[in-house]
Amino acid sequence: MEGPTSLRHARHNGQRTAEELVASYNVQSDGVRDVLIRYLKRRQPTLDYPSFTGLVSDLVQLFWRQVEELNPGIDSLRLTEEQAEAWRERATYKLDPTKGKRRDSISVYMTVRAWVRTSRPVSGSTTRP
Repeated sequence: MEGPTSLRHARHNGQRTAEELVASYNVQSDGVRDVLIRYLKRRQPTLDYPSFTGLVSDLVQLFWRQVEELNPGIDSLRLTEEQAEAWRERATYKLDPTKGKRRDSISVYMTVRAWVRTSRPVSGSTTRP
């Protein structure tokens, strides 16, 4: 991965777009990636950049990428009860489960729930996370 050559260069590169931030997490599902990007582009003007990148992290890294890791090949936001429960259980722990439970798991759940309620699912059943 190529990074900035100096701190000065990094500061002058500016803020990353929704597309760039989502791409940095290597989302496998094209359909879900598009839904995430559309939602994030709608939300971006209402948030400062740190809040925006936090939202991206919650939705992409802590939700969707975890769902993809638990369910390789998944291409739908409509999770089965079992898939939703497996994600909720996984989300209670830090990305490195040996580091213990996540203190802000309720906040991640609420962020995901708000997003799911305002986004149209790609395909599949009707269970929400």
